[in-house]
Amino acid sequence: MKKILIIGATCSKNRGSAAMLISTVKTLRSFLADPYFTILSPYHELDLKNCSPYNIKVMGYSGGILRSISRLSRLLIWNIFGLIGLSLNRLINEELLKEYNNSDIIIDLSGDTFSDDYGSIASISSCFNIILCKLMKKPIVIYAQSIGPFKTKLTESLSRFCLNRVDLLIVRDEITKNYLHEIKIANTIHYTADSAFLLETPHPKRIREILVKEKIDIKNRPLIGISASQHIYDLEQNNTKNDVKTPYVTLMTNIVDFLTDKLDAQIVFIPHVMNNDRPVDDRYIGKKIYEVVKNKDKITLINTEYSPDELKGIIGQCDLFIGARMHANIAATSMCVPTLAIAYSHKTYGIMGMLEMENYVLDFGTMTVEEIISKVNDIWINKEVIRSKLELNIEILKKKALHNGELVKELLNNIE
Repeated sequence: MKKILIIGATCSKNRGSAAMLISTVKTLRSFLADPYFTILSPYHELDLKNCSPYNIKVMGYSGGILRSISRLSRLLIWNIFGLIGLSLNRLINEELLKEYNNSDIIIDLSGDTFSDDYGSIASISSCFNIILCKLMKKPIVIYAQSIGPFKTKLTESLSRFCLNRVDLLIVRDEITKNYLHEIKIANTIHYTADSAFLLETPHPKRIREILVKEKIDIKNRPLIGISASQHIYDLEQNNTKNDVKTPYVTLMTNIVDFLTDKLDAQIVFIPHVMNNDRPVDDRYIGKKIYEVVKNKDKITLINTEYSPDELKGIIGQCDLFIGARMHANIAATSMCVPTLAIAYSHKTYGIMGMLEMENYVLDFGTMTVEEIISKVNDIWINKEVIRSKLELNIEILKKKALHNGELVKELLNNIE
């Protein structure tokens, strides 16, 4: 039995992270004999409930730079004394460090947070995780991530040092691959696909139950799904340069009014991040848009917290999708729903590019109502061609995502 510790992922609050976790665990189970999974979670109680159906052990932990520095300092001393034959195991007598020590391999499933886009602390924390594994002589895998950019000399140098020492480096988009080459990453870079492309949907009966509960009439066409992002709204509010052309809420309101007026569409807002005890909650921004649209009778706001596979099932019923959350877009495109993606980082461009859908990506900071309407019209006119192209490309990406499991199996075989 292989003990696999997964870090950087959760099965709660962020449905994109949950989609990656669930699909990664299933993929690895298909390649490894009797693997045993543990995740480190900042949401211990929630994840105990949400991980239970997937037979994943949950260990709660508290992060923070000071705690990380303390752990690394103790591990460094532990290693130094080990070199001279002295055992100081009491230095690693912490539950978290014991979990690392008892694991055969560590899978980092952080997605896109190994980047200064979320602040330098995010990049430094990712590096600390790698250093911790190296000090404990444990193999670590960067599993299908979008990495960078690094905006300071410190984070770029530290990240280069660490990424060159991971045991398996897998990226999920070509932009990341090219960027890592630019910053002189000498490690082998495996270019595959996001694990969430493999996420399966529930039985159709379950999706029908949800549609009835949410009063979504799939006979009332077109049905257009929207993933509005509280993160984009917050980025806009924190933009000190004030160089955003049109406020996000105003943009989305105008688009919803266009869709309901011109296409007579039924709109469903599908939140992908739901944090009852934190300010980042996509239901909040959906409600702000709803408050100012004209045709409220044509709008459905989903407020119930559904699992990522259930959300994917709902999205799969749509005729068109407009997504500001990348894993909502992955759910849509993997169900062959024509999709317009709104980007706030390179990961969206990279993944839509893999699908040959790069023409259907707009930058949240520069997009205008006219641009969105033009793209929506383009998608609507060409929706059958787009759907056919997605059917072909999704199969390719699913094979790439499965290759992640093969790579992990090869690594484990080589270190036995």
